[in-house]
Amino acid sequence: MLEFSVSNYRSIRDEVTLSMLKLDQVDEGGLDVVHVAGIYGANASGKTTVLESLKFLVRLVRDSGTNPVGVPLPDIGFAFSSEGDVPTVFTVTFSEAHVIHTYSMGMMGGSVVEESLILDESTVLFTRKGGDIRMGDVPDEDRWVMDRIRENTGPNNLFLSRCMQFHVGCTKDAVDWFLNGVGWVDITLDTYLDINRRKEEVVRMLSNADLGITDISIENIRDGVGATPDGLLFDKPMVTHEIVGDNGSGSYRLSLDAESHGTRVLLGYIPTILDSLDSGKLILMDELEAGLHPLIVDYLIGLFSSTETNPNGSQLLFTTHDTMIPRRTGMGVDQIWFASRDPSRGRTSLYPLSDFEIDDLFDFSQDYLDGRMGSIPMVRRV
Repeated sequence: MLEFSVSNYRSIRDEVTLSMLKLDQVDEGGLDVVHVAGIYGANASGKTTVLESLKFLVRLVRDSGTNPVGVPLPDIGFAFSSEGDVPTVFTVTFSEAHVIHTYSMGMMGGSVVEESLILDESTVLFTRKGGDIRMGDVPDEDRWVMDRIRENTGPNNLFLSRCMQFHVGCTKDAVDWFLNGVGWVDITLDTYLDINRRKEEVVRMLSNADLGITDISIENIRDGVGATPDGLLFDKPMVTHEIVGDNGSGSYRLSLDAESHGTRVLLGYIPTILDSLDSGKLILMDELEAGLHPLIVDYLIGLFSSTETNPNGSQLLFTTHDTMIPRRTGMGVDQIWFASRDPSRGRTSLYPLSDFEIDDLFDFSQDYLDGRMGSIPMVRRV
């Protein structure tokens, strides 16, 4: 992803923009991006809302094509205002198949009010104002299909979602990005099947994190009703520890329920992280450090920062309260963002560390906690 903007979403009233572009562009063959970025902010500042707004857009593109006729889109506008005449607008810019795509959509009153898809800043594939959808520079074979799609695109359907359903060629790369280019941790029963399928890699990551786990297994996988989308049931995962005691070494198998909260959190993260590193997608992670030791957090960030472990250019966008992460991992000023909330109006703003003059990132932690960048809670002493 290159950039993402959103306005009038939950606690976000005015437009905020998060950029994954490096400040110093050195690659003449394309745009340089950062592969790791973190958002800081007080509780209820809106940093999670930034991630959730991008998730909302991605889900809407994936699913809105099948929305039933007459069912309005959800009301997700600014939560602290009675104004009803302001649209919620999302704009995301990303590179797919070496082409820069800019997709934008706006919704208000349960309906899509605007939408567009532009390639390389100049080639307009389509634009939309309410129910008026117009094609731009598209191949003739796609134009014929798109003409018929727009006749059946309702106010609660994104035109891009409808193009996805009918496999329109000129929108394929954009659709691929929304389907496969963004992910987040969503622990389900299928997560454990992914763990079992990629057991060697999972165990290697657990070993690298020094958790003392040498094996993991999911046993008795069988047909069932309602367990997973594939209708499978299975026993709870078992993990194996190799312990060296007074009487020699031994293997001990424990249920995952017997493991620490942090171990279970990390195990839930791993399938999503492995998938991201394999495919080069953007991963969204809220409160990355929750339940994890700082050095394990650094290990996860390092997987995305290194070209050796991240050859496909995957990106990690996370929220955190751990002010020492930049010092420990070497994150730069173009990788650190702040979410701040105006307490009188409830509005979230978003801004980068690069807006401030920073002499030494080693001082970031104290500068931030001292309130120099804002975005901290105003805690009253009892």
